[in-house]
Amino acid sequence: MAGERDTTLDVIRGLSVVLMVEIHSLIHFRMAEGPVFFVLRAFGALAAPFFLMCAGMGLQYLFQKQPESREGFRGITIRRGLFLVLFSTGLHIYHLKLAQLLDWNIFTLIGFMYVMVGLVGRVRLPWTVAGILVVMVANSVLPVGHPPWLRDGSFPVVPFALYFMYGQLLVMIKPYLERTGILGLLLTLGLLAAISVSILAHLDLRSANRFNVWSIWGILAITSMFTFVLRVLWFINPRLGTASILTQPFKLMGKLAFSLYYVQYLILIILPGLVGVLSRREFILRVPTPVWFLAEVGLFAALCGIVLVWGKFEFRYSLEWFMNRFISKRSSFSEPKLEAK
Repeated sequence: MAGERDTTLDVIRGLSVVLMVEIHSLIHFRMAEGPVFFVLRAFGALAAPFFLMCAGMGLQYLFQKQPESREGFRGITIRRGLFLVLFSTGLHIYHLKLAQLLDWNIFTLIGFMYVMVGLVGRVRLPWTVAGILVVMVANSVLPVGHPPWLRDGSFPVVPFALYFMYGQLLVMIKPYLERTGILGLLLTLGLLAAISVSILAHLDLRSANRFNVWSIWGILAITSMFTFVLRVLWFINPRLGTASILTQPFKLMGKLAFSLYYVQYLILIILPGLVGVLSRREFILRVPTPVWFLAEVGLFAALCGIVLVWGKFEFRYSLEWFMNRFISKRSSFSEPKLEAK
């Protein structure tokens, strides 16, 4: 239906937030190393690629809403990208060192990709596929090193731009991914085979190994898992209804995914880091595994509560609210819609 919101994107954004909370919790709040720890650490590495693919999907939905206005799309995308770059860099200005400022965080990279797409002004299938191939080749031939924004650091353009563009691609081929019947079954089996082969090729859950976002096998595993989860959600989400207890918590967090990222980053990274600086030693708190899981459930419930309360005030002063004020002079942020079929 025209004007119907694709709430699946909110669900998978919320899932990305949960994965980020999980992986960030393991940095300063440690459970005993063992199979559970290694599995959580391995799958926590999916958080950033999942978040980037969601951002690429959101941008593609925006393009589909304004196909008749290329200039309007370019202007909105560039302004949104500049906002994210300036905001995320400003929040990390406390590093005081240029090299650390150039070590992009995930929102700096998303903002950069928005600006690049806006400058090119073309979000078509051939261009997107070409961009993915270029990044894959660069990932294979470019040595790791400076500058940090390109091939080194936490979130360099190579290879993380690939995940953003893959998210765009998924929206372009959505009619094929939603296939049912024999073709749908073959697609599902193909995705499961790709996930299984790529995991067996590079991941050992019995050790400290985790999904390698740089390697070809890691990229195949991550993109295949994201596609599989997305396909499942596209199938079950309409059947569960808009208020399903299984998906509603993720939808809530997905609406404020950008803001919640910084909320959990402040709680799990910045504050423990400051404690470590003041105590002159790294802050690591060892906790029993059951306590760790109870704390995660509590934090998950707290994040949902934050969204519910914030919603009563129309999400005013959230990152999304500021971004849309900066872009379109509105206090409510636009929602990705499905095209009419």
